[in-house]
Amino acid sequence: MKVKIFLDEVAVQVGVEKAIILQMLDYYIDLNRKNERNFHNGHYWTYNSAKAWAQLLPFWNARKVAKLLRELEADGYIITDQLNKAEWDRTKWYALTERYYCILDDTKKCNIEGTQSGQSNIHNLDNRMSKKCNIDSTQSGHSSINTVIDNSKERSSKAARVSKKFVKPTFSQLKDYFFEKNHPEPETAAKMFLNYYESVDWHVGKKRMKDWRAAVRNWILREKDYKPKKKTDDLFSEEAIRNRLENWW
Repeated sequence: MKVKIFLDEVAVQVGVEKAIILQMLDYYIDLNRKNERNFHNGHYWTYNSAKAWAQLLPFWNARKVAKLLRELEADGYIITDQLNKAEWDRTKWYALTERYYCILDDTKKCNIEGTQSGQSNIHNLDNRMSKKCNIDSTQSGHSSINTVIDNSKERSSKAARVSKKFVKPTFSQLKDYFFEKNHPEPETAAKMFLNYYESVDWHVGKKRMKDWRAAVRNWILREKDYKPKKKTDDLFSEEAIRNRLENWW
């Protein structure tokens, strides 16, 4: 049984459904913050399609997730942008705003009703502790409420659970990883990789893929091994013809 966690103080402000969405965004943005990735315009970001987010929240469809995201943006708790390197890539990026962080930080005097999407004081929130509500009911029929949870332990255990189940990468994730590995044509390589493993249902041999990043690294190694060598003397090249004429005379 999978357990979804949300912050009770956030749920009081926005409702349980939106609190779940915000907690999910907070988790992935916090990972990027710790890895110092996807920092643009004063914010750390995460990106995904509504369909991909819905795969992480299987009790909702993509339309429901997209609706909640639009409402959170309209309410000023998140901002969106398209920071993709390719112009045709329309994947949305998401960042949390000051209005969201004000709910979490009890030491700041924030006007929740008036705060909009200003620069967020994200670097001072690493040590925050908040009460978290468990969506799933316990055997006794009462909801389990955990207080003063160490966020680092909770996030590491959650990451460990996620890592056990393979999640297919998006095209944007593949393209970025090929780029990170200095591939000369990351976009083309990402398309070929995605098309190939979609055709074999993400299997490596007879077993289901466990780590797509490792598969990308192996893909790059195989490309280097099987890359055909350039012919040094093409019989029909201009240089080769000139050489033969010079030798003839």
